[in-house]
Amino acid sequence: MIRLIGRRLLMTVPTLFGVLVVAFLLLNVAPGDPVAAMVGERADSATIVRLRAELHLDDPLPAQFAHYVGGVLRGDLGRSYITERPIARDLGEHFPKTVQLALAAMALAATCGIALGAASAVRPGGAVDRFAMLLSYLGVSFPVY
Repeated sequence: MIRLIGRRLLMTVPTLFGVLVVAFLLLNVAPGDPVAAMVGERADSATIVRLRAELHLDDPLPAQFAHYVGGVLRGDLGRSYITERPIARDLGEHFPKTVQLALAAMALAATCGIALGAASAVRPGGAVDRFAMLLSYLGVSFPVY
C-alpha cells in the first residue's frame, strides 16, 4: 500500500511539470502584449522596454520558462496585471469562496442525482426514468462554467 502511494506521488511530478509547460505555452500564444495591457496605449517606448526587461519578456523562451518555473517553485506566482497585487495573495483571498461554491454544487448534484436515481429505480423505463436520463444527458452536455 505504501509503495502504491509512493508511486502515485512520484507520478504527480511529471503531471505537474506538464501542467506548468501547458500553462506557460498558453500564456505565450495568447494574443496581445501584457506590457501594453499594463501601461496602456499612451506609454512611451522607454517604459515598455524597461517593463519587458523587468518581466523577462525579452529573454529567449527557454530562459523565460526557467524563470517561470523558478518563481513557481519559490511560491512567487508574480503580480497581477489588473490588481497589481501578488497573485498568491489574490488566490488566498478568493480560494475559500471557490471551495465553498464547489462543495455546495457537489452536494446539490449528489442530492439530486441520488433522488432521481432512486425514483427511476422504482419503475425502470417509465416517465420518471426517462426524465432523469434527459436531465443527466443535459447536465453532462453543458459546459462546466
